[in-house]
Amino acid sequence: MNYQHQAIKLFEEKDYLFFLLQPDLTPDIISALKSLEQDGTVVCTWSFNQDYPLEGQLTTKGQLFRDYLKNNEW
Repeated sequence: MNYQHQAIKLFEEKDYLFFLLQPDLTPDIISALKSLEQDGTVVCTWSFNQDYPLEGQLTTKGQLFRDYLKNNEW
């Protein structure tokens, strides 16, 4: 499973997350979240120096991607 799929899997049960409660965020998943944000899949609020996401929400595109992964990959 690639890192973007792992990042979306964080949202498996919720459309909104407070990332300070997510201890398993690796640099690769953080990078994947930035990539997903650039393509309009998630929207994140970042720490002051942009190195750690504080909160995130799936867009409609992200919800569709998550649902696809739930039905076909996970």
